[in-house]
Amino acid sequence: MAAIDPIPQVGISRIISLLEVLDDGGGRYDVFRLARDVNFELGEILRVIKAAEMLGLVETPGADVVLTSIGGKLLKARVNQRKQMLKEQIRKLPIFRAVVDALQRSDEHRADEASTCRPRMPRRC
Repeated sequence: MAAIDPIPQVGISRIISLLEVLDDGGGRYDVFRLARDVNFELGEILRVIKAAEMLGLVETPGADVVLTSIGGKLLKARVNQRKQMLKEQIRKLPIFRAVVDALQRSDEHRADEASTCRPRMPRRC
């Protein structure tokens, strides 16, 4: 069973703010300069970046954060379109797929954390 990375606990507004800063900066930013410019602790900005990366909204080559085409489209979208786009990206996450698969395999369409998430994650989901 392959390990699943946990999703960092950050608000979607933080992710959108990150995308806006990247867009304003030409789509690419150095991680350390970004942390300084938005006045976030490094650990906090790294969690936001990781969440955005897991959703396919940014990429992180080296010490840079780069806005993806999906991230750019999300910024240009209206609120309802953003919700739909985020829903599509969330459906691609391994943890989400694992839970949906467990629910579909269950006769009662129920799944418990112990059998679904915990064996595949470094910590609780």
